Amino acid sequence: MRNSLVTAITATALVALAGPAAAQDNSILKPARMELGANFTVLSGGPVTGGPQFAFTFKPRHAVQVSADLDMQRGSSWWDAGTIYIVQYRYTLPVRSAKTQVFLTAGGTGYLGWSHYDAYSYTSGGYSYISNGQTVTVPVSTYHSPARSYFEGFPPVLPTGGIGFQYAINNRIAVRGDVSAVAGLGWWLGVRASGGVVIPIGQVKR
Repeated sequence: MRNSLVTAITATALVALAGPAAAQDNSILKPARMELGANFTVLSGGPVTGGPQFAFTFKPRHAVQVSADLDMQRGSSWWDAGTIYIVQYRYTLPVRSAKTQVFLTAGGTGYLGWSHYDAYSYTSGGYSYISNGQTVTVPVSTYHSPARSYFEGFPPVLPTGGIGFQYAINNRIAVRGDVSAVAGLGWWLGVRASGGVVIPIGQVKR
């Protein structure tokens, strides 16, 4: 998935930039004030997740973008729900294309999670054994653990940056894809690849 997104982004950029020099820059003729979308995402070879995306354009080519990758796991007596969220500044490059946008992103990645464990009990003891000719009886004991839940997370402090593209199918919907690097704690470095659809809302005046 990552390789296909990289190939698509590179091809789009080359085609867009190879247009005639006299062509009009139409990439920002009608920038959307807001964008609502949904993504499918892979982070460093992990499972495919998905989630919403929101972008707000405060002036042509300049926007703030927020994405969330939702995940939930469940066992017989526990469940975990979490989201990796990314807050980024997005700059749209001045490519010569009426339908295609190529953009750069830079920002931070954070995490929010909620875990729950059901109450459980177990019983031990209730048996006897011989030690040095003496009978030792181990009494019955019961351990009870109450149900517990806890929250964990951190703000978007992990540096993130990348490149992506957006292609307008019409004035009501567009498809997008991007690849970004996520710097973690220590020497860890992850690669996040995502793709999805976007619905533009409103319009920014030039």
